[in-house]
Amino acid sequence: MIRHPKAWSTARDEIDAARAQGRCQHRVVSSHDAQSLPYVQACVKESLRLFSPTTMGLPRKAPKGGITIAGRHFAESTTLSVSSQ
Repeated sequence: MIRHPKAWSTARDEIDAARAQGRCQHRVVSSHDAQSLPYVQACVKESLRLFSPTTMGLPRKAPKGGITIAGRHFAESTTLSVSSQ
């Protein structure tokens, strides 16, 4: 988020608003409190999508009729996996 000051500011505003309502009273927002903060939750999910804690991709099967990705054709039922790293 350091590269996206507007996102940081929006998340911080959401946390500050929750604190003003008596929630998020600890210095570090707990996972329980974060569940009620939709913007913070979206930021966490997006960071996990972009920077997965696992280096292994999730396998998928090519659909019926196959699929072409970046100019390369993969036959139907071919197991495909793309690393998030």
